[in-house]
Amino acid sequence: MHAEGQNGYLVVSLVEEPSGPNIESLVLLPEDYQKEKSAYVFGTAQEDDGILVFPRSVLEEIDFGGETFHLVSAKYVICKLQGEL
Repeated sequence: MHAEGQNGYLVVSLVEEPSGPNIESLVLLPEDYQKEKSAYVFGTAQEDDGILVFPRSVLEEIDFGGETFHLVSAKYVICKLQGEL
């Protein structure tokens, strides 16, 4: 299935944030502990090249027919990353 953004929305594919070195904690943490997520999300859009950065709170997730689509309004994209990472 194909999704196409309307009214200023971009269909994005989420990109994993590059992780730094895995440093062992000096404090004992619960087994289910997860590092706090960044306030920002990285994604790519078919209409644009580069990696888009936008606030996590404005990411829309649509589930339909067993597929999940991620959309963000173009006005919330705060920057575009280009070049080698």
